[in-house]
Amino acid sequence: MEESVIHTVKRLKNWFLVILMVPFALVLSYSLTGSGTFHRNWKISNLNQYQLTVVLKDNRRIDVTEKTPVEPLHVYSTTGHEDRKTSAQQNTSVITTAKDATTSASMTHIKRGNFTGVILLTYMRSGSSLTGDILQQPKDTFYLFEPLKSAEHIQKRNGSISYLNGTVMTNGRYNLSAVYLDTLLGWLTCNFSRVYLESLLDLEFLAFGKTLQQYTSCIYRAGLGDFPETSKPILYNITIHQKELLKTCMEDLRNVCLRSKYRIVKTIRTKMSLAAQVLEQVVDSKLIHLVRDPRATIESKSHRKVCPLGLSFCISQHCQRVRDDIIVEKKSRSPERFHTVFYENIASRPIQTAKMMYKFIGMELTPVISDYIFNITLGKNKSGCSVCTAKWQIGNSASSSEKHVDAWKQKLPPKYINRTQQLCNDVIKHYGYEYYVAPYRRKSKNKKVLMKKVIQSVGKFQRKVS
Repeated sequence: MEESVIHTVKRLKNWFLVILMVPFALVLSYSLTGSGTFHRNWKISNLNQYQLTVVLKDNRRIDVTEKTPVEPLHVYSTTGHEDRKTSAQQNTSVITTAKDATTSASMTHIKRGNFTGVILLTYMRSGSSLTGDILQQPKDTFYLFEPLKSAEHIQKRNGSISYLNGTVMTNGRYNLSAVYLDTLLGWLTCNFSRVYLESLLDLEFLAFGKTLQQYTSCIYRAGLGDFPETSKPILYNITIHQKELLKTCMEDLRNVCLRSKYRIVKTIRTKMSLAAQVLEQVVDSKLIHLVRDPRATIESKSHRKVCPLGLSFCISQHCQRVRDDIIVEKKSRSPERFHTVFYENIASRPIQTAKMMYKFIGMELTPVISDYIFNITLGKNKSGCSVCTAKWQIGNSASSSEKHVDAWKQKLPPKYINRTQQLCNDVIKHYGYEYYVAPYRRKSKNKKVLMKKVIQSVGKFQRKVS
């Protein structure tokens, strides 16, 4: 009897210890994971009730839950094949940690369907608009013109960006590189839940995509795409009726994108290091690196007010960017996925250069496309390429593209030719550009002084004659 009682007491003691240890283990597990699974699940369950803003600044993550609910647009994954949870949806954050800030957009290869993704990467004033127009001519091409521009401008004015699922990142405190990566992946895979809303409504630049005309017309009719530049998220300015119209427009965009065999994004705002991450995450994607003589690029920048800190700083900044991109390209494990193109060749030998680009991508250069390319380059823009004649582009006059190749030799002051050659010497040599000895030019004197001297000389002559 005593033994039975003792045994029962021991069993009860063991059960008591087990009951005690369970909550302790749970508390310990939560403390070790920090803001991990438990906290993350709590966030997910509350996403439908509140709008969660997640921002990243100086390697610190700041989570702010706003009490103003925003209705998601529910236009999620549009490929029809891939996992519907993207970085803008699966956790409430668009950006996770500082370490993962530029890789959170995709954790696996996300190639879906039979398409080739292409990034046309270059720099401001390097002929990318003309090159992009050449590449978008095949009918089965989905072409994006500078889809990252608005994010850069919004952050400069400490504005906010929005996503289709209701997520908002406020006050310009987000990691721009992570937004860029997410957006590039979204456009290339037709997964528009990754693309920030302002990029989807940027009518100024979306209009340059031939296959986007139906979509841009739809957005225009819906009264979208023309919002004031304020710090408030664009999502707050869209009415319920406009949201419904946007869903219809997005379906059209999705269908056009999914049908495309080639998806090309032209960007001057993407570093090679970030573009390389896109290549790693989108199978069979490729990159065309468009290069232009730094002296020609600087000359083009010099009279367009894009160097507020001075031309010398502009020269240094430009060549450092090119230098960094060269290093990344050299270190690539897949050099066959990179193709360097020179703007000088596009301007002087457009058909041959286009043929090489098309072959690299896998596109067919038809006689009709060849004629178009000739007409907008050597043919003095007979085909009416709208982006070629835009006032902010290189070809803003109806002249042969060949004239732009060496125009910098006459237009850029010798002082800045020499400065560019000094600061960009390694870049110039790397791409095989020739060193140029700028001719000495006398400083032109004040016109009034010259006119005064002419009048004096004429007066002296008349006095002598009389």
